[in-house]
Amino acid sequence: MTKKRSQRRQARQGRRGGGRQPSSTTGKLVPYFLLGGIGVAIVAALFFITAGGGGSSAHPAGYEPPTLGAADAPVEFVMWEDFQCPFCKRFETETLPTLEEKFVDTGQVKFVWRNFQRYGSESTDAGIASYCAGEQGQFWEFKHVVYQNQQGIQAGIFTEDNLRKYAIDLGLDIGAYEDCFANKGAFYLEAMQADKDMAQSQGVNGTPAFFINGEFISGAQPTSTFEAFISNALNEARQQ
Repeated sequence: MTKKRSQRRQARQGRRGGGRQPSSTTGKLVPYFLLGGIGVAIVAALFFITAGGGGSSAHPAGYEPPTLGAADAPVEFVMWEDFQCPFCKRFETETLPTLEEKFVDTGQVKFVWRNFQRYGSESTDAGIASYCAGEQGQFWEFKHVVYQNQQGIQAGIFTEDNLRKYAIDLGLDIGAYEDCFANKGAFYLEAMQADKDMAQSQGVNGTPAFFINGEFISGAQPTSTFEAFISNALNEARQQ
């Protein structure tokens, strides 16, 4: 880890959240349509509630999705991903670090991570392990390590032993991590299924998928595309 990235990581520590608390895409952009009428306004309000930071009634009691950034940031960036999705890895390794530095570290964007599990048992285990790391405040760091090590779908990489090694390398309390992994799997499986159900109710059918203040983006787009959407959302927020 470079000195610059380490400094950024330290600056973000107080703004992290995690743990308890949309086939492969082609890069197509799908606009979020605004509809008129009182009834539609109610539907839109419900949409923003479910696309936002908190869990829906279908999530297990006490669950909150992992977040990164200032709680009062004017832009909420919701990401739906699977840990074995190759296009998600592209976003995580090529685009996310730039967005973190430019928008999260400056208090303009809050990331919300949602699990759209679709590739099998290794995705499930990686998800549980990441949530367990989140219980020690290191969901985002653990997620970063998982994506760095991704080598394809059901490739035998995300074994319990390898996931445990990632936890050790991050300096987690390994006893607490193992206890979480062994005893809270059902809790986080329920949360992952609720996330997936929520995604599908919002028209998400593959990964990665994103909502930037309600604007839907499908696929691992170029970094400049996300920057443009975020800038537009920031401009709209300033005008309100």
